[in-house]
Amino acid sequence: MKRKFITVLAVLILLPAFLFAVPVVVTWEWLLEDPLVTTFRYQVDGEEEDNWTVVDSSVTSYTERGLDGTVDHTLYLQQSYDGVHFSESAISVAEA
Repeated sequence: MKRKFITVLAVLILLPAFLFAVPVVVTWEWLLEDPLVTTFRYQVDGEEEDNWTVVDSSVTSYTERGLDGTVDHTLYLQQSYDGVHFSESAISVAEA
């Protein structure tokens, strides 16, 4: 009886979380602090060499739509003076 009650209670608590979990929109913004920077590159949830999006330094934000709102998402951002050699990643986490 007690196990059945706990199971029913768990379902009543977890089911709405899954039913009402909707995709979210996250916007990351950053500052151009050094006017000699010419290029940024970024990607969400990883640092795979072939998945970078490269933009010029006038772009200082990125919006990702349709992300799973139940987990954290991380933006990895790098900057460059020549568009070839990039800095280490700055990391910004959008928490669930």
